Amino acid sequence: MTESRYEYLGQRTHQPLVGRESSSEWEMDVTHRKMILRILPGDPESGRRGTLCVLGAGRCRELKLEALLRRYHELHLVDCDGEAVKAGVEEQNLKGHPRVMRHAGVDIGGANTLVDEFANHRGEAVLDQIETVLKTKETLIGLGRFEVVLSSDVLPEMLARLVESVGKAELRLPVLIGMARKRHVSDMLDLTTPGGQAILVTEVTNSEWVSQLRSAPGDLSMLLREVQEKGLFHAGCNPAVIDSMLTRDRELADRIARYDISPPWLRPRRDGAGLYLAYRLTCQ
Repeated sequence: MTESRYEYLGQRTHQPLVGRESSSEWEMDVTHRKMILRILPGDPESGRRGTLCVLGAGRCRELKLEALLRRYHELHLVDCDGEAVKAGVEEQNLKGHPRVMRHAGVDIGGANTLVDEFANHRGEAVLDQIETVLKTKETLIGLGRFEVVLSSDVLPEMLARLVESVGKAELRLPVLIGMARKRHVSDMLDLTTPGGQAILVTEVTNSEWVSQLRSAPGDLSMLLREVQEKGLFHAGCNPAVIDSMLTRDRELADRIARYDISPPWLRPRRDGAGLYLAYRLTCQ
């Protein structure tokens, strides 16, 4: 793999928190949706090409579906909550659209049932099962293969669920976090056609931990470095650790022709903001 630090979203010295005073979550996420569109490959002026699979689509508030339909032949929206996806599609007036495919009831992390079981019953045997599942390949391959695969904030939510269920005091937690993170990226690569792109979008931290985010600081890259130095990131979402995984873990790195990382951006919320990054993996 050729390691890269090409900032394909362009430099952003300051980003105002547009939408924080909006009356709805849809309006509040306008900046975030625009960033997702900038990250995704494809040009509506060039016509529809290929297929897009979105992992963790939920209510689709991070996606402007009509804009995506101008870029791609098909949209595949994947989530464990089928009702949320259905509602999101209907909210954007695309109910029954022949090129929008919904995949409901999908355990994207692969071990959610076992993680919940451990939270209720605990026991080493369940942890052993979780490890076994996380080592198993081809969890999502039944969905098909796609030119572009987008993981939309799945990683921090999946790892937060793992931390909450297993507990911070569990000695095996760091190993399980590392396995779950690698498993998710491996699943994304499994779903992506050769030469296609797997794009991991994740919240790194938020204003509950980093109060400066509430005022939209001018230099987000500098703030991100401070976050890394102080360890103020979501479990398993340390950019330095993800970078090391993508470049040094041979099982993953040998499958990646190019790796690009975006500059950070802000996603506004009523009481603050989240700090986001995107990783674009071009498959061998």
